[in-house]
Amino acid sequence: FFNHALDQGKPFFLIANSHDPHRPFAGSRSDTLTWGDNMPPVTRQFTPDEIEMLGYLPDIGKVRREVAQYYGSVYRCDQNIGAVLRALKESGLEENTLVIFLSDHGAAFPFSKAQCYLNSSRTPLIVKWPGTIPPGSVNSSHFVTGIDLMPTLLEIAGLPLVPDLDGQSFLPLLHNEGQEDREYAYSSFYQIFARIRYPMRCVQNKDFGYIYNFWSDQQLEISGDATGGLTWRAMVEAAERDPEIAARVELFKYRVPEEFYNFKDDPDGLNNLVHDPAYALELDKFRKQMLKMMERYKDPAVEAFRNRDQTGVMEEFMEQQREKAKNTRPVEKF
Repeated sequence: FFNHALDQGKPFFLIANSHDPHRPFAGSRSDTLTWGDNMPPVTRQFTPDEIEMLGYLPDIGKVRREVAQYYGSVYRCDQNIGAVLRALKESGLEENTLVIFLSDHGAAFPFSKAQCYLNSSRTPLIVKWPGTIPPGSVNSSHFVTGIDLMPTLLEIAGLPLVPDLDGQSFLPLLHNEGQEDREYAYSSFYQIFARIRYPMRCVQNKDFGYIYNFWSDQQLEISGDATGGLTWRAMVEAAERDPEIAARVELFKYRVPEEFYNFKDDPDGLNNLVHDPAYALELDKFRKQMLKMMERYKDPAVEAFRNRDQTGVMEEFMEQQREKAKNTRPVEKF
């Protein structure tokens, strides 16, 4: 591709997607069953004892085993990206090419995929821009989100911005300059590929995160990719004898309407502070910030959130969501 672009002598755009580290994870039984004779090579197999455990999951044997397999998939993904960068360098185009590495969500485990938790929405964003961004520089004081990518790329390319975009260019940050209105990030989730709606919203800053689960009625149970692997089955099994794991399983399955976390002290979101009187003022501040963000982005759930304490409001909203889900096209083939 790069050699072809070089021959053409024109600006190019390449998007290189990696299936890793999606499920099935490298070296797992599902990996073998899924790919059969076409299974990609397992280039690095981590043992459960050598990995750094994910803090939001219980540290038990079967969970460690699957997390180790996930690490193997991450390693293989890293090799894939390395191959692309190596080809770019060999083409001679490296010094005149902007490279962006990003992911769309967290790992395919409970609490980190298809959720509004920090471990689901905090994803990598690495930008390589020779001559503009010094190698190794890090900006950890401003929040950017996926909707900011398009206006940023348009501005870099010198193209006119599309009117009424929700996102905002973060080009000043790439130039190591400050930028206002980067104190909060807003995230939303609608439905899984099986056309089941689990509407969730989150607003967070560097210290706290507030989540509202519109679907939580203690009857609807969550499903999806995160509950399809060894980790979830092991958690459900361990919950029969471990009260702490049982509480995590119950929370993940049914949620509660409101969740509030001190991410500064509890980055894995293990302690819901919504009923802690010491955080009542901060919680109220985030409820107001949530409403403000919903109004800003014209969120279709804004009225349901505004009137969330009124009888019947949430039931009516979820019925509307179920009807909307019926009208979305099912996933027939990947």
